Amino acid sequence: MNSVDKTSYAEVAVPLHVFQTFTYRLTPEQTGQAEVGARLVVPLGRSVVTGYILGLQDEPAAELAESDIKDAKELLDETPVCGPEILQLARWVADYYACPIGEVIKAALPPGMSPKRKTATLVQPKLRRFVRLLQSNSEEQKLTETQRRVLATLEASGPMLLQSLIKEANVSASTVASLEKKALVEIYVEAIRRDPLAANLGISDVEHNLTAGQSAILAQIEEQMNTGDYSAFLLHGVTGSGKTEVYMRAMSKALSLGRSAMMLVPEIALTPVFSRRLRARFGDQVAIFHSSLQKGERFDEWTRVRNGEARVVIGTRSAVFAPVKNLGLIVVDEEHESSYRQQESPYYNARDVAIVRAQKESATVVLGSATPSLESFHNASKGKSGRVIPLNKELRSALLELQKQATSSPYVIATERSEQFSPAAIVNLFASWFRTIGLQGCSSHSGRRTFITNAARKISTVGGSLRDVQVLAGHKALSTTQRYIEADAAAQKKVVDLI
Repeated sequence: MNSVDKTSYAEVAVPLHVFQTFTYRLTPEQTGQAEVGARLVVPLGRSVVTGYILGLQDEPAAELAESDIKDAKELLDETPVCGPEILQLARWVADYYACPIGEVIKAALPPGMSPKRKTATLVQPKLRRFVRLLQSNSEEQKLTETQRRVLATLEASGPMLLQSLIKEANVSASTVASLEKKALVEIYVEAIRRDPLAANLGISDVEHNLTAGQSAILAQIEEQMNTGDYSAFLLHGVTGSGKTEVYMRAMSKALSLGRSAMMLVPEIALTPVFSRRLRARFGDQVAIFHSSLQKGERFDEWTRVRNGEARVVIGTRSAVFAPVKNLGLIVVDEEHESSYRQQESPYYNARDVAIVRAQKESATVVLGSATPSLESFHNASKGKSGRVIPLNKELRSALLELQKQATSSPYVIATERSEQFSPAAIVNLFASWFRTIGLQGCSSHSGRRTFITNAARKISTVGGSLRDVQVLAGHKALSTTQRYIEADAAAQKKVVDLI
């Protein structure tokens, strides 16, 4: 039998809650094109579904009769949608969490790529008609005024969307078509990107100076990244201690090593915040993944990552399956959050999947949290999965000291050590101190004036100063309490500006 006439068989997983895989017969044409990881339209019972090729064989398994094997209907991909790294990860998730591998692969792909019905529409690139100039007008050809405007516009602006050209040159579509017939312009079709971060273009990046603690931690992470081996860190730092800047510097290091980076966040609401900062620093290399994006936007972002055009990925838990090439760093922010757990099949914990992916791809994983999960803290403390590195030990020590001694006052830290701690960290410090001495914030039903009066009395009884009352007033109810607190205006402004 010639290789052209050769028939082979494919092991296929389907995107349903079915644990077994199925064998289908491929046509000779499909045999020459099929690859592991590609999508294959197959019959299943009375329906037709889109499955994924897990393996190819020249002969079916011995227990299968040839008459029981159905023919595959259509091969959808010349290039597999699931590379070997993602397939390997999907197999681990299916085995560890006892869920069907077909559902895992479906979760790893953008919506619309695994329709369950033959009539369903697959998500496709967004195509638009463009116009480009082929040659300037020659003397032999007589052109109308509108035709000359089209050529002049293209000469000045270069290739343009057909609709934009029509609007800018104030001509009709027939005018452009007539120029194409004269071989002066070309109308062609090209995919355009649906950019979910388009509104963030032009945002400038502010690179903060690292504190001594941040620099020491970053040096540890970069040292491990230079080895090219798997390593893990648990970055333990309170809110405002500077974890985000460490993340971004580590990402820059990964890119400088020719590798890629991924950042997972627990909630969709946090994704735009971080994505704006990443886009400002890394430009068009950033891709975003979360469920609130339109299908077309997710497909385009996924395609850019798969093609290697985007080397920095940020997203919620499903982003852990992004087809990132040469992954060098994975950051899991707020690793303790329960939202990293998928609550429906396929069940998985994105934090743990991220750690396993880093192990399989010899990457560095950084888990960050102000309140690490018990299992992560235990594993890191015992060296099972990396090491614990506390960020801003001085602030952490101060918080612990304030919990032990209610007579301590945070005002000295707020004024004399303002360069060491960020404003958010100082607010955190005061909030902790207020809780320690029994204050719960400006929520008293008796009114702000009564609250401030009682707060001042409470603070003074535990050794606090008037300036601590000023901080409380400035942070919570400055305008209401100014006439009730006699204080140095300059000192009060300094603390209020600080926090």
